[in-house]
This record gives sequence, C-alpha cells and structure tokens, in this order.
Amino acid sequence: MSHSVLFELFLVLTAAVIAVPLAQKLHANSIIGFLIGGFCIGPFGLGLINDREDISTVAELGVVFLLFMIGLELSRERLRVIGGRFATLGFLQIAVTLAVMFGILLLISKDMPSSMVIAGALALSSTAIILKQLSDERQLHTRFGRAALAILLLQDVAVGPFLIMVQAAGKAGTETSPWISVLTGIGAVAILLLVGRYLLPRLFRYIAALKNPELFAIGTLFVVLAASTLTEAAGLSMALGAFIAGVMLAETEFRHQIEADISPFRGVFLSLFFMSVGMSVNANVVIGEAGT
Repeated sequence: MSHSVLFELFLVLTAAVIAVPLAQKLHANSIIGFLIGGFCIGPFGLGLINDREDISTVAELGVVFLLFMIGLELSRERLRVIGGRFATLGFLQIAVTLAVMFGILLLISKDMPSSMVIAGALALSSTAIILKQLSDERQLHTRFGRAALAILLLQDVAVGPFLIMVQAAGKAGTETSPWISVLTGIGAVAILLLVGRYLLPRLFRYIAALKNPELFAIGTLFVVLAASTLTEAAGLSMALGAFIAGVMLAETEFRHQIEADISPFRGVFLSLFFMSVGMSVNANVVIGEAGT
C-alpha cells in the first residue's frame, strides 16, 4: 500500500511517541524504543511503510546530519582531549579490534576487501549511543567518561579514512583502480578543507553582517548539502561530506551560533535515523541466521 511522504512521516512520529515512553517505562534506553517502533511500522513488521527507497532516504539524511554534528564537535579545543594515555588507548582499541576481526574474517573464507570493511566497521562504536548512555548515567565528566570520550573522538576522526576505504573496496572488482578512487577521495577532501579554511569564514562573516537568523541557518544547510553533493560527485559518501562540513565550521568563530541554531533539530534527526534502522531490520533473516 502506497502512502504519501507526509503520511509516512506521521506514522514514524506516531510510532516514536508510543514506543519510546514504553521503553522508558521498562527501564530501557530510548534508542531501543526508536528501533522497535521503526521495526513495527516497517516492511518486516506491520508493513505500514513498505517503500524501501523512502526508508533509505530517511536513513541517509539521518546519517548526514549525525556526522555533521560529530564533525562540528571536533574543534581544536575538543581535539586537545585526545592526548597522552587516552590517545594511545584509542589507537590500541581501533588497531587491535581491526586486526583481530580482520584475521577471523579471513579464516572464515571472506575475501580481503570485504574482511577489511567489516573489520573496520566492527572496530568503531556508535558515538550517539555511547555518549547518550554516559550522559544518562552522569559519567561524562568522570575519568572513565573522559577516556571514553577520547576514544570516541578518535573513532570519529577515523570515520573519514574508513569511508574512503569502503568506497575503494567497493570498486575493487571494477575497471577503476581502488587507488585511483582513494586519490580522488583524498583530493575531494583536500579541496573541502581548503575551501573551509579560506572561504567559509568570509562567507559566514558576510551572512552574519546581514543580521538575518533565517539566512544564517540557510547558509549552514547550504554548506552541509554542498559539501555532501561534492563528495558524492567524487564517488564518496554524502555523509563524509557532511562530516567534513562540520569540521570546517567547527574552526570558525560562528561554531557556537551554528550549534544553537541546529541543536533543536539534532534529536529529531537522530530519532529518524534510529527509526529508519529499525525499519530496515529483517526479522526473518535474523531468525534464520540464529538457527544456523
């Protein structure tokens, strides 16, 4: 059954309003509520939303804005957190997990590119989930919380190279050399960083001088979508472009104003992302694999 995009959005929000309070009453994380709510209305649940293209669009937008927010938090001040023993701990966590999982996947007859991609994904954690959990337990400002934050920041920095690696692995069997894909991706990243260093501050100073809050928010969205479009045109992920856009804007003096403008929407984008993940869960595959 086909529905309009507006009605599908209504179904998503309705499922969230019902599932999240139920999860909290059961003393479960609200993210569990979003996942269950998305599964219930998805094609493998009640089937209220069956258009997988719409689901993937929602998921992609959720990831784009999630990585933009992560990049926006990676200013020089926050990067100073990564230092000393915490930096060593973060590098060891990523390297050891990557090496162990890569070896295991090769032993179970996975090819090298696929093994590297899967191992890289397993070596990274969900910043959104862990930071929310630390915040709920009031551990962000403890020694344990600072160590976890440093590791998460290192993992966030590793997202960029990992996305380039995924793109290269995806083209490993094509006529295009994976190394050409890597060099193209590095070139696109370099261009974005140069634009962010020399042009973005001037652009936002001009917009700020107009004293129009709506135009400032529009300018922020323009930068995010322009960077995402450029990386997609270069054969990379739109999410990578959004991540770089966040890093670029984190280096400007307007970072705090940008955070204030988009912070009301951060939870909404994260909610849509987790709901879309829940809608993509195929229970039949999970049950079938569990029985093998």
